[in-house]
Amino acid sequence: MYCSHNHPLFKADEVTATAIRGLRIVARTYMHAGDLKLLGVSLASALIDNVEAQTLLILTGEYIGFLPSHYAQQWVGKGQLRALLPEQLFYSSDMELIVKSGAFRSPVLTAFLEELTGLIL
Repeated sequence: MYCSHNHPLFKADEVTATAIRGLRIVARTYMHAGDLKLLGVSLASALIDNVEAQTLLILTGEYIGFLPSHYAQQWVGKGQLRALLPEQLFYSSDMELIVKSGAFRSPVLTAFLEELTGLIL
């Protein structure tokens, strides 16, 4: 959960989940309200279909919302975003990779798999 430097919570000393629930939240449609359930909120103030649009709305200072931490880090590092209650308001998304068994593995695919997994496959 993030807010921008233009949002009142950015400089707040104390942030509570209750305070967050009353704010304008932007959510991604493909999350099927999972992020809203985590907050205990039934409706978002804005719905978008990609993380880039969500980030832009958060950066306006008018909305708060969940972002992937690795994606948000570039703005956090610049002091433009702040994580809100990161020890409480987070979720993990599992990713899986499938590669056809016995298929030719080009050098590009092999390098990608090694980089992604840190293993020689």
